[in-house]
Amino acid sequence: MEKASNCGMGPSLSDQDLSKSGRMTQQTRAPAVMRVTIDPSGCIVQRSIVASTRRPWQEEPMQTDDPDAMLAQLLDSDLSELLSISYVVLANNQVTNRHIERVHDMPVQCWSALLATVSFPGTRARDLLHLFPRPQNTVSRALALLEGRGLIEQRPCPQDARAKRLYPTPDGSDLLATIRQTARLRQDEMFGVLDPRERATLLALCRKIAAGPRLVTSQVMPDQARRTGMPLDAGVSDARSPRDSGDSGFSSGK
Repeated sequence: MEKASNCGMGPSLSDQDLSKSGRMTQQTRAPAVMRVTIDPSGCIVQRSIVASTRRPWQEEPMQTDDPDAMLAQLLDSDLSELLSISYVVLANNQVTNRHIERVHDMPVQCWSALLATVSFPGTRARDLLHLFPRPQNTVSRALALLEGRGLIEQRPCPQDARAKRLYPTPDGSDLLATIRQTARLRQDEMFGVLDPRERATLLALCRKIAAGPRLVTSQVMPDQARRTGMPLDAGVSDARSPRDSGDSGFSSGK
């Protein structure tokens, strides 16, 4: 190989040179390998670096008007995992959450809070921050809307008169039952592309990520990814609309 490099191709790149010379090695998720083409005389006529299991992210922007091609490239990029999750969440929001908001006047942060309250009567407001990681003010406004519509009620905690426990009203339970029935149908529709084994695998992987230590905390983004659990047990008083903090990203809310 070293002799062949004298045929006008220049010296071969060492591993150290590769790490210094380009972004290819840094952006390739799988181990990089060198692919060399040699002509009959022994001269190197082509030399390239490729990933052994996943192609590297293209350094040159793609010029295309095909949105499907754009999406395919992004979902196969160096941010494929984050972008794939984001796309599924955002696309589903356009269907599920907008339908529920339009039909029941119930933004996602409200009906998810109602779901938690019906599922766990007597829960505390701060528990919702763990179930549905959102900013404290978003949860506070959602609870104020639910209470204002007579769908939940707050009762003093027996152990601490300053703290409040959340309970659904009959109207709240009935409304959630209606929403839940439609949501189950939507769930089957959305995940119908997967067979039962694939759905079980997907759930297992999601639960593993959810139980991991770096979903709501981060070392690389310490100023943004942090636990949102903050005491809200004193009740809610801000009754402004929660729509200014709707869901629109990787997480359940902004």
